[in-house]
Amino acid sequence: MLDISDKHEFEKYLPPVIEYLSKKRNWNLRLAKKKQGQQTLLEHVLVECDAMNNLINLLDLEYSFSNEEKFSLFFAIIAHDSNKETQDFQAYLNQEKNFEICMNEELSREIIPELSELLKVDIKIEEVVASIITHMARERKSPLTALRLVENRAKEEISNRWKKLATLVWFTDDI
Repeated sequence: MLDISDKHEFEKYLPPVIEYLSKKRNWNLRLAKKKQGQQTLLEHVLVECDAMNNLINLLDLEYSFSNEEKFSLFFAIIAHDSNKETQDFQAYLNQEKNFEICMNEELSREIIPELSELLKVDIKIEEVVASIITHMARERKSPLTALRLVENRAKEEISNRWKKLATLVWFTDDI
């Protein structure tokens, strides 16, 4: 399995991801934000990946994340805003129509295996999708609310460690 044990290792996986997101998904041409400064979806996800990587490196001292956990978080950060690539969201940014921000599970289930294949990483897709569902829940006021959604969705018991990882994803998106 690939090793992303430090920041420099993590950064070497970005070029193929950037190429995939730009050429296959056109994230370099789609907007993620418009109100507080325009930002493409690609720029947005790269900022979030960098923030996540820095947090992982700090928290790794206490939790000793496995590579699988690191890649799961990395893929979740990338795929969680996949709904922003849709024409409906782009029209919403241009104030052409209303849009309810929610997870696009179909796009996430498309992107995660493609990233997994691209980087040659075995990943538990259901765990990554469950973390995105948790994050994108409209009532995500607390990690406990989010955890209840994951527990209902994922039919197996979620460890305390994954509760903390879900919280980490939740906080990173607000950066």
